[in-house]
Amino acid sequence: MPHPDSNNLPPLNQGAKEQKPDKLFLSAGSSLSYGKLEETIHKLSTWYRQKGMTSGQRTILACQDDQISAIFFLSMLRNGLVPVLIDPELTDREFREIIEFSEPEGIVADVGLLKTWNRDSWISERTIMLPVVQKTRQSGNLFNKLLGKKKADRVEPENPDAYPHILEALEESGPGGVQDASQLAYILFTSGTTSRPKGVEISHGALMAHLQTLRNQFGYNEQTRLLNLLPLNHVDGMIHGPVLSYFCGASLFRPCQFQPQSVQLVWDTLYAERITHFLAVPTMFALLIQMEDTNHPPLNCEDLQCLISTGAGMPESLWKQLEERFQMPLCNFYGMTETVTGGLFCGPDSDTRKMGTVGKPVDCEIRIVDDSGAEVSQGTAGELWIRGANIMTAYHRAPDETQKVLRDGWLVTGDLAQQDPCGFVSIVGRKKNLIITGGRNVNPEEVARVLCQHEAVATATVVGLDDPVWGESVSACVVPGNNHLPDETSLIEFSRKLLAPYKVPRQILIVDELPKGKSGKVALQKVKDLFLNRASANAKVAIDLEQTVFDLAASSFNTQPDKLNLASRPENTPGWDSFAHMNLIMALEQSFNISLNAREVMGVQCLEDAVTTVRKLTGSGPDPEL
Repeated sequence: MPHPDSNNLPPLNQGAKEQKPDKLFLSAGSSLSYGKLEETIHKLSTWYRQKGMTSGQRTILACQDDQISAIFFLSMLRNGLVPVLIDPELTDREFREIIEFSEPEGIVADVGLLKTWNRDSWISERTIMLPVVQKTRQSGNLFNKLLGKKKADRVEPENPDAYPHILEALEESGPGGVQDASQLAYILFTSGTTSRPKGVEISHGALMAHLQTLRNQFGYNEQTRLLNLLPLNHVDGMIHGPVLSYFCGASLFRPCQFQPQSVQLVWDTLYAERITHFLAVPTMFALLIQMEDTNHPPLNCEDLQCLISTGAGMPESLWKQLEERFQMPLCNFYGMTETVTGGLFCGPDSDTRKMGTVGKPVDCEIRIVDDSGAEVSQGTAGELWIRGANIMTAYHRAPDETQKVLRDGWLVTGDLAQQDPCGFVSIVGRKKNLIITGGRNVNPEEVARVLCQHEAVATATVVGLDDPVWGESVSACVVPGNNHLPDETSLIEFSRKLLAPYKVPRQILIVDELPKGKSGKVALQKVKDLFLNRASANAKVAIDLEQTVFDLAASSFNTQPDKLNLASRPENTPGWDSFAHMNLIMALEQSFNISLNAREVMGVQCLEDAVTTVRKLTGSGPDPEL
């Protein structure tokens, strides 16, 4: 697809302006209609002008509330401002680093965040600040505790200079608009190989081109009812959520923040809201299958048209489970923050769909090259390069990093891929993740794929650990599957049959869940940390039930057993979030050979509850063999 120029740049609100005012735009705790959205955008347009905020100015956006985040992101795009979207859960140090680096002209952030920042020392006095008063969240329920959320702040006195109170005194006026396709649309910081996160700059032309691709590929229109629970500080959440819905005139549903305990609500939403498109990452899909109520009636969502996976590789075993459960083909696509969201699409059309692949390039070109930049032959692995209208402009204020990945219009992805004779592309590894052991290169994804062929392995990841003799040692971390509990010796023997000797893992760690970041991708450094803590993990001895529970909890929360007691609960235990909670549950089930139902999982609100539940289900302690 050619890059849109200033003469044919489609309006972002082309779908929104055709909708009736009372049509639902976003359901996220409360409902937001298209009419109310447009009214708010027009009032904020007036506020931007009053504050002297002009096209091209960078504005930090850090809000917990999904509805508020969507409103501000869209209003900034419509007015030509450049939202710098960052995670409101970052630490003060991380906030300071990004703010000092990006030097924003404006900051829109939750009032609680602004109170914690020391404006005098590291935020310019010229920066326009808009505090956001959050809707009061319920406190004390398990969901918020498991998410590590603090109790709602006391009710703030009404501040006429805070949002949403500023709206009361504002008249509506037309948004400033965007004059040129090359104009910067937004900046989103992403982790990379450098110690500092990189700010990906996306132009309005790239954004509009890719929105059209997504609309055409997945059949989005004004009848679409999209379920997308991905975080709005990630592209798959914000762009493939509120922005895409606004562009197509669709309705977006975000009934909850995804967590294991909300699985039933997700299933219910598919039915009750007549969802047509469901977008999630493999981790979410796996939990949906694992935590589903077995008494739930057979899935018969007649309205569901498209099941879409993004953000990480989809294991074929899970792929098959999902298609069997949903009774429809799964779509998969590949992309990066640097490509807006995607680039290669697997489905829903038969021409691009092949299980186990990321499909084919759509509205872009690809090359698969060797280290010299020469294209490799079909079936040979090489580095994937992408060129198209959806490619980023640059890394913000990082010309050296930009030059490394942008070469004559081609984006160097750093991912290893291969293409079959029919044109289907498979991601087979990550170039910079290569393990060098004894002077020989090992592709960690290759080793992981072999381990996943074992009947007792659900998923695996492989890292290289520092080794004084070999340089690096191949080390694997695996998650059991199919109700099996594999042992290290059998997996190594299995690997020896399928891998060259230097590729066989030197050590294998069995875990309940691979540690992941908020985007759903495996956090490799956290995997390495698991091995560093292995000695203490292996030394666990089941002396008594309570101590065993403490040991398992310590491993799940990445803390020390002596820091835990029967009164330990999510709000007073660092690391006890929703996924760590499920790690603990699975560890209890495996160690004590028990199975907790949904009510028992929800009932574990402190470690005393965990001990009581284990005693109830076992009548004694753990398996004597452990």
